[in-house]
This record gives sequence, C-alpha cells and structure tokens, in this order.
Amino acid sequence: MLSSNNENSGSDAAQQGPSDQPSGSQIQVDALSEERAGISAGASLSVNNSSSSNARVGDGKESTGTKSRARPPIDTLEERIVAVLRCEICFDLRRTSMYLCKEGHSICAPCLTDLSAEARIYRVPPKCLCCETDISVTVRNIAVEKAIQELSSDCQYCNEKLPYKLLDNHKRYECNAYPTMCKNGRFGCIWQGPRNQLTEHESNCELLRRTCQEIVTNLETLESKHEAQKNLFRNVADLLNYEMIAFTDLQFRPCYIENDLFYETKVFLVFGRIWMVRARIDFRDDPNRSGINSILYQLILRTETDISLQIQFVALKGPYSNFQISPQIYKYDFNANNLESNYGILPLEDGNDYAQFMASRDINFRIAMFLSN
Repeated sequence: MLSSNNENSGSDAAQQGPSDQPSGSQIQVDALSEERAGISAGASLSVNNSSSSNARVGDGKESTGTKSRARPPIDTLEERIVAVLRCEICFDLRRTSMYLCKEGHSICAPCLTDLSAEARIYRVPPKCLCCETDISVTVRNIAVEKAIQELSSDCQYCNEKLPYKLLDNHKRYECNAYPTMCKNGRFGCIWQGPRNQLTEHESNCELLRRTCQEIVTNLETLESKHEAQKNLFRNVADLLNYEMIAFTDLQFRPCYIENDLFYETKVFLVFGRIWMVRARIDFRDDPNRSGINSILYQLILRTETDISLQIQFVALKGPYSNFQISPQIYKYDFNANNLESNYGILPLEDGNDYAQFMASRDINFRIAMFLSN
C-alpha cells in the first residue's frame, strides 16, 4: 500500500573584502531573503498584514507553501514577541506542532509537510529554507507551541478576545453568536442561526404546526439521505481493499490564469507520477442571488503516460483545516490524450465556509487516490 503525506547549498563564501563592502556570504543571505520573501514575477495574490493587536492567531489549518512571504514590519514589543513565535518559513502563527531544524529555526507542521513532499519529487533530502540544513529528522518545539496557545485571539463569531487555547471551548459552549441548528432538524427543520436565537426559534418552530403527513414526508427525505451516506461508506470500504492507495495533504493557493481566479496545489508524487489539483469558484448566474453556488475541482496528471490509469479520488478534510468536506468519490481514466479529469463538486458541509474559503490564503485538505489494477 502506498502512502504519501505530504535543493545542496552553493559554493563557499567569497573572500572578505573591505569593511564597507558586503561579503559574499552576505550577498548569498540577501539573495535567499529575497527568494523567501516571494520576490518573483510569478508571485500570486498578496495579502495585507494587519498589526498583531488585531491579528488572529493562525490555527495552522490553512497551510502554507515552501516559499516564505515577507516578514511584516516590527514596531512594538507585542509585535516583537509575536515575531519570535512565528514559523520561520511562512511567518505565520500556527496552532499546530512546531519543529526545530538543527540550527534552531522554527518550522510549522504544514510547512514541514510541504518541504518533505517537494523533496520526494526530486529525490533529495528536505532542507530548511533558512539555513539549508537537512530536516529529515526534526525536534518538537514544545515551548513555542505552549506560548502560542496563550496568545489572545478574536472569536470569529462574536469578536470576543480571549486566550487562543480557550477558543474551541468558547465557541462550543459560550459564544452567543455561534451558529446552531434547531433540535427539530431530525424531523426536517432546516433553520440555522446564532445560539442566542435558538430558544425563541424552537418555541415557534414552523415544524410544530405541520401535519403528520408533512412530517412523514420530511422523514422519508432524511432517510434517503442517510441511505446515500451508507452507500458512500460501502464504496469507501471497497476502495480500501485496493493495493494502490495514497493519501496526500495539500494546500490550495489562489492564482490567476488568464484573468480568471483559480486555486491550485503544488505538484506531488503519487504512484510514481506527478499530479496536481486545481479548483475554481462557480458563482451563481442569477443576478438577484449573491454568493457562491459551489466549488469545483479536478485532478491533473502532469507527466505523460503511455498506459491507461483508472483513478478514483476523493477530497477529505485536511489535518490543519476548519473546513468540513462531505466526501464524494470521482472516477476518471487518465491516458495520453486525457490528462485532466472532469471538474467535480467540492461540497462543504457549512454554507458559511464558502465565504471563508475565498478569504483564506491557503486552504488545507487531503486527497485520497485509488489506482485500479
């Protein structure tokens, strides 16, 4: 069974010159800094960095790429403290495991996954982008992980500021603006709203005024949905019997192709071939209805093939993601004339996640691929 979870440094520094001239090593460091800052003609969307007093601590669930962004300016003591805790690769605060390279640079789990996956493609050891040391073996940075948990952050629903380690408990049990569902949802009520309106809705729920026949119809609809879920689980169980299986953690990043917005992953190695995933937003055509209709994605084979590859694939929730994805299996036969699958729906369970998807710089997810013999 296959499973996938996802450059040697140059020559010695030039001889020391006059004291007012930069040394060769300094020139190399400056060049590396420019590369890490993303200074390139092919850079994708830029993101404004807010001050740390208003910035939310990233939970690491929208992962980053291996190219680092420019570090934001540091003016205050709070910003300097936050800068010490950032990942040295992506300059984000992450609520994930943090690691140290041999030279002491902090690397978040999403960046370590990306660096390792990219190194596998070129069959070289993964390297720290700060010092070029081998990061095949790393050490957990527990102190940084605990410090990040103590930083304050705003609740995305009520904007209350509290320590980051308490956010999950606050959202689940305390936040009055947290989205909830009616207890009669099991009988067909589709209401969703903030927690502080739940009691009032349930006392006046329209479902209580419906006839028995209408409720029975709702139950039949729910039963058909449950049966569809059972069929999905059966199909997944069958796929797990395949010998050629791969699970890969990926990050969607926004980019423009001929002035159209797309989301693409970096290339990854599965079944001895190089792949990537591309997504696009399907907006509603009705001008009277604003918002997103669906998110579509496709699997792309980036290497030529002289044989047919029957691939079944499904997008799943990523280990560093807040987005809940309803699994939907797709099948496509790749060959020399068909290297891109058809677009399929990427169904998010929460309707509010579609807007969050567009606002995110990196969207972490996991793709499972199954190769028929």
